[in-house]
Amino acid sequence: MSRLTPLKESICARISKSILQGGEHSRLLITDRLPRDLHLKKTAKLKETREAAVLVSLCNVAMVPSLLYTVRSSTLRSHAGHVSFPGGSIDVEDESVEATALREMHEEIGIEPKDVRTIGLGQTVFAVNGMLVHPVIGWIKPDLHGVNWESQSSPDEVESVFTRPLHLLAAPGYSSMETLSRKGVSVDMPVYGLSEDGSRGRETIWGLTAMITRAVLPEVMRHCH
Repeated sequence: MSRLTPLKESICARISKSILQGGEHSRLLITDRLPRDLHLKKTAKLKETREAAVLVSLCNVAMVPSLLYTVRSSTLRSHAGHVSFPGGSIDVEDESVEATALREMHEEIGIEPKDVRTIGLGQTVFAVNGMLVHPVIGWIKPDLHGVNWESQSSPDEVESVFTRPLHLLAAPGYSSMETLSRKGVSVDMPVYGLSEDGSRGRETIWGLTAMITRAVLPEVMRHCH
């Protein structure tokens, strides 16, 4: 595969324009088929639903376009030890889902909101834990090569931070499909970075995080060539 162009303002502007023109309700489509318990609740029940926002964190690492992920702390009550994008619950003080995602990123891994260029929104999805998740696509502007994540991350929320180059995530053989079942409902989902024996490792990307990754990858890569 040819080398991808590092992410920059002009590329982000093209991605943003593409999402606005092509996505449903100006949001990037994450999936066109989800099982019953992953769909949005009926409008009448939305007030009973917890909501969260995650920052789908595009970045450059030594000039290589990448995505950033966190491994959640093993002490958390929800999804402990899982790979995720930075994010968390929407607070009443947050002005928007973008504000939530940026605040959570700063709290979790120390990236200042001023250093993130928001690009667009992904389709809101209903996660299996009963939470509405709003994906916010953003570009971390400073190159992240050499960042000491241990010194600037919150140990209460984040066990570790890692990045994966876009070209690796898109490479044949790096991802596969698996069937996840919950309460009798099954859905095929992508998984990235399985161990050689086919098992999940600490930095295996799966579940909703993998679904969002799969949706964002082609949209970003076609503007980086």
